[in-house]
Amino acid sequence: MMAASGGAAGGRGLWIGVAGYGLLLVVGWMFFIRNPRKQAILNYGALGYGLWVGGMACFALDLAVKLGGVWWLTAVGGLVFVLSDLLIGVTDVGGHRIQHKELWIWLTYVAGQMAIIYAASG
Repeated sequence: MMAASGGAAGGRGLWIGVAGYGLLLVVGWMFFIRNPRKQAILNYGALGYGLWVGGMACFALDLAVKLGGVWWLTAVGGLVFVLSDLLIGVTDVGGHRIQHKELWIWLTYVAGQMAIIYAASG
């Protein structure tokens, strides 16, 4: 990592991502994923995993803001990947029903991974 005065990490994109993803993940967990009928370890594990994945997406957003170009695909891929995992949490932990959940989960997962890999290989 470079220094905060113009380095590759810790810039405006990171803090926008922390606020945006943090809000999305915590609110999503509170209202759609947290399930009192499930074990606490599963509920808090889902929150921790979501914050971990969201953190990686924050760094992808910071990279895109600083470097631009094809790196925006990484940021979009990170967002779509977060949505994929959010769908898994909503359906498997939260117990909510979504029609064709497997299709939506796989579509978002594959699209997110493709965007990340394409940007990294370009």
